[in-house]
Amino acid sequence: MRQPVTTIEPNETSSISPLSEIFPTSSTQLRAGAALLVVVGVLIYLNSFNGQIVFDDVVITDDPSIRQLWPPWSAMFSPNQVTRPLVGLSLAINYAMSGPDLWSYHLFNLAIHILAALTLFGVVRRTLLTEKLKDRFGKASTALALAVALIWMVHPLHTESVTYLIQRSEAMCGLFYLLTLYCVIRGHSSRPAALWYTAAVLSCAAGMASKQVMVTAPIMVVIYDLIFFSDSWRETLKRRASLYAGLALTWIILAAAVHAATTNQESAGFNLKQLTPLKYLATQFGVIVYYLRLSLWPYDLSLDYGWPVAQGVSKILPFALVIGILCVLTLIGLKRRPEVGFLGVWFFLILAPTSSIMPILDLAVEHRTYLSLAAFVALVVLGAYRVAPRLLPALREPNSHIARWLAIGAVAVVVAWLGSLTVERNSYYQSKMAMWRDAVKKRPDNWRGYNNLGYCFSAVGDLESARDQYAEALRLNPEALDALDNMGICLLNSGRAAEALPYFDRLRELDPGKKRLHFHLGQALENLTRLDEAIYEYNQELRLKPDSSESRMQLASVLERQKRFGEAAAAYQDTLGIAPEWPQPLCRFALLLVDTEAKELRNTDEALQLAGKAVQVSGRQPVTLDVLASVYSSIGRFEDAVAVAQEAIDMAKSGGSDELAAAIEGRLRLYKQGRAARP
Repeated sequence: MRQPVTTIEPNETSSISPLSEIFPTSSTQLRAGAALLVVVGVLIYLNSFNGQIVFDDVVITDDPSIRQLWPPWSAMFSPNQVTRPLVGLSLAINYAMSGPDLWSYHLFNLAIHILAALTLFGVVRRTLLTEKLKDRFGKASTALALAVALIWMVHPLHTESVTYLIQRSEAMCGLFYLLTLYCVIRGHSSRPAALWYTAAVLSCAAGMASKQVMVTAPIMVVIYDLIFFSDSWRETLKRRASLYAGLALTWIILAAAVHAATTNQESAGFNLKQLTPLKYLATQFGVIVYYLRLSLWPYDLSLDYGWPVAQGVSKILPFALVIGILCVLTLIGLKRRPEVGFLGVWFFLILAPTSSIMPILDLAVEHRTYLSLAAFVALVVLGAYRVAPRLLPALREPNSHIARWLAIGAVAVVVAWLGSLTVERNSYYQSKMAMWRDAVKKRPDNWRGYNNLGYCFSAVGDLESARDQYAEALRLNPEALDALDNMGICLLNSGRAAEALPYFDRLRELDPGKKRLHFHLGQALENLTRLDEAIYEYNQELRLKPDSSESRMQLASVLERQKRFGEAAAAYQDTLGIAPEWPQPLCRFALLLVDTEAKELRNTDEALQLAGKAVQVSGRQPVTLDVLASVYSSIGRFEDAVAVAQEAIDMAKSGGSDELAAAIEGRLRLYKQGRAARP
C-alpha cells in the first residue's frame, strides 16, 4: 500500500485560508476566465498573421499532397506527413481554404493554442478541486487555474509552436494530450463515465496521429490517477481497466506511423550515423537546463540554435548534476508530496521522447517545451500562492482587498511582460531577413544561420552579401552541403561560373546524390561553353529525376547551341510533355521552329501556336510578346510583329523594365524595315 498522503494541519492552513476566501468560484467566473483567455490569446498573437514561411514551412509550398483535400489519405499518408497524418490533413484543409495564402494556417495554429490553454485551465482547476488538494487550493481553484493558463498561453517560448506554421504538430499533440487528461478527470466524477473515457481514448488516438511525443500520455494518465484519485496500482487498474486498455491500444497508431516512416528518417532515430544515443543524452543535460532558463527568463530565443554536441566533462557534468538533483527532488516529492512530485514527472516525462536517448539532429528547439512548460508555470504560480501569505502579513486578513489586487496585479504584470515578448518575437516571423539576422546575432557559431541569411540576400538580388554569408557558413563548417550548394549557385548567378565549379565538385565528392547537383553543374559548364560536359550532367540529372522539366529544357538549349536541332526539338517536346504551360520552353521551341538554320524542322503554324500559347499562359508578359513578335517577323507578317512589339514595349516600360523595352525597340526598328529579328 502507498503511504498516506501528507495533509496540511489546521494551524498551517490558517495562514492562507483568508487568501482563498477572496477568490470564490462561480459559473460566471468560469465563463469570464474562458473569455479572457480567448481575448488575450487573440490580442497577443494578432501580429502572427503577418508571419511568413520560414525554414521547414516550405512543405506548404513544396508538398503537392496537401493541394487536394479528397481523398484525405493522400495528404495524411504522404511521405512528408506519414508519421503525423492529422497534421497533413490540417494542411490540406488550410490549402483548400486559402491556397498558398497563409491566413488560414495562422488562424488554425492560433485556434489550437487557445483551445489548449482553455483545456489546461480546466485540467488545473479540476486538479485543485480533487480531494487531496481542495483544502489548500479549492476556493481559489478558478483564479489559480486561470493564472496558470494565461501565463502559459502568452509565454514567448510558444511562438515556435504557434507562429512557425509547420510546428503546429507540437500544439496539436499538446491539445490532445491535455484533452485526454481532462476527459479522464471528468470521467472520474461523472456517472456513467464511459462517454468521457471514450472521449479520452479518441483524444489520445488523435494525439498519436499528430506527433510521437504523445507516446507518454497513457503513462501520464496512470500516474495522475495514482496520485490524485487512487491509493494503489491494484485499485487503479481494477476500477479503470477498460480505459487504460483503450489508451494503450492507441500506441498501435504510433507504432504503425513510425514503422511506415523507417525508410524516410534522415534527421532522427537510432540509426543516425552523425549522433549516438550516448552523445545525444550527454548533450541534453545542458539543453534541458537551458529550457528551464528560458522558461524563467525567455530572452535570446532563436529559430535555429545549432546546439553543439557536448564534449568534455566541463560541458556535461555540471548540467548533469542539476538535472540529477531535480530528478531526486521529483522522487522525494512523489514520496512526501506526490502532487508536487507530479509536476516534476510531467516536466521530465513529456520531454523524455525528444530529450533523452533517441538522437535528433536538432539538439535544441523551443517547441519541445510546449507541454513541459505547464508544469514549470504551475509550480511557480501555486508556490507563490502558498508562500505569499507567509511573507506578507496583510494577505492573512480575511477578505483583504490588498491581497486581491496584489494577486491580480502580479499576474497582470507577468502576463503583460511575457505577452510583450511574444509580440516582439512574432515580429521576427514577418521577415525572413530579420529572423535570420536575429539567429546569427544570437548564435554566431551556427553555420546554418549564415547559410539561411545568405539565401535571404540571394532572394533580394544582393549576391555580394549572400556570398559573404555563405563564406562564413563554410568557414564554420567546410563540409556543409547546403552552404556549398548555395555558394556555387550564387557564384553561378553572379556570372562567375569558373569560381562556382570547385564548390559543385566538392559537393559531388561529399554527396553525389545531392538534389539538383548535376543540374547546377550543367549550368556552370554550359556557361563555360563546355557543352559536351554540360549535356552529360543534364543527362545524369534526368537519370536521377526523369520528370525534371528544367533539366530537359536546359538539355534542349545546349543541343540547340550545338546545332543538333532534331535532338533539341525532341527535348523541347519532352519538356512540354511534363510542363505543357511553361512559357519558357514554349517560346524557345517556337523560335527553333522558325530558325533559318533548322530548315528541316521549320513549321510556322506550330511556331505561332506555341508562341501564342506562351503569351496566353504568361498573362501577356513583355518577354512572351517579344517572342511572338519575332515569330511573326520570321514568317513575313511584319505589321503583326510591329503591333505586338509595341505592346511589349509599353508593358515593359509600365513595369519598370527599361532595359527590356530598349532591346525590343531595337527589334521594332528592324520590323518596320521589313527585317526579321530574334530575341
